[in-house]
Amino acid sequence: MAAHAWKELCSFNAPAMERIALAFILVAMLTFSCDRDPYFGPVYENPNDSLQVDSTRNFLLVGCEGNFQLGNASISRVDLLDKTVSNDVFNSANGKLLGDVLQSIYRSGDSLYLILNNSGLIRIVDPISLKQIDVIKGLNSPRYMTIKNGNAYVTSLFSDKVSVINLENLQVESMIQGGDWTEHIIDLEKHFVIAEVNSNKLIVYDPNFESPTKLRLDISPRIMRKTAGGLLVAGNTQTIDGQGIIYLYDNELTLIDTVYLDPVVDVVVLDSMIYSLHSNRIEGRTMGSSRLIFSVSTPTTNNYSISASPDGSGMWLSDVKDYISKGEVLSYNLDQNSWGKRYVVGHIPQAMYFSL
Repeated sequence: MAAHAWKELCSFNAPAMERIALAFILVAMLTFSCDRDPYFGPVYENPNDSLQVDSTRNFLLVGCEGNFQLGNASISRVDLLDKTVSNDVFNSANGKLLGDVLQSIYRSGDSLYLILNNSGLIRIVDPISLKQIDVIKGLNSPRYMTIKNGNAYVTSLFSDKVSVINLENLQVESMIQGGDWTEHIIDLEKHFVIAEVNSNKLIVYDPNFESPTKLRLDISPRIMRKTAGGLLVAGNTQTIDGQGIIYLYDNELTLIDTVYLDPVVDVVVLDSMIYSLHSNRIEGRTMGSSRLIFSVSTPTTNNYSISASPDGSGMWLSDVKDYISKGEVLSYNLDQNSWGKRYVVGHIPQAMYFSL
């Protein structure tokens, strides 16, 4: 319709004022005929990838951060049986872009929460079809979340507070004091633990988010994982050598072990093993021991994150390449001691969610 109007405008044999008026009408048509999402940056063409949904199949969802301010965050779906990949599956399922910087993925009940850092929102989707159920808006650079008693607790990159969101109306109802940059948040039943990245501390609250105490660390706690017996916290010292440290706590947050190692990129727990990702390898240690019992070189360009398959078969690794090119994910099979197929996914793959 707009193209036809432009053609008419160019051939219109009428006074200049009438041609100017028609031009203004055409601009208005082009401006207001498209729906816009105010939380995104530039808009790119939709890809042609299609999503075939089968709830009986095993798959891995790969959350790709995308490039900051380019609005190209995405989700890739790896079929673990067919060994195929579908890219931009949120786009295919919903007919719109995901947003800007997908930071993390959280599962609760029958919903996945896709936390979009630079878009300032959380998309709630069906874990199989990825159809959007609802959206939580108006957040200040959300990072990670946990859910308890009908509320979502969401940390923030640029705020010293944790947002408390009522999941009935999806509104922020209160704020909890945190640090200058709150990162991971984990519910240990008797304690809520929040990582305070810039000040090298853990903030510990009781189950009612009262009586806060702080644990001082020798690292920036960028990595935090819940274990069968408590909590794992890892990161690197802010010194020239940048040594990596892993702290292990029990459920009462009593320190039970400290492991010193080379600078660490990410850490994952699989059964009784701790696997640490480094710039060029993966190392494995038994929980509660500093002795290295596993090491394998990684055939990658730029290691970024590691995740353990819930069936215990091995680990998945993300490679962000040069941060501009599309990244890859690949698996390592612990029984066969071999690397699996590489899958080309979106830009800066990081968060991983398994459905087995």
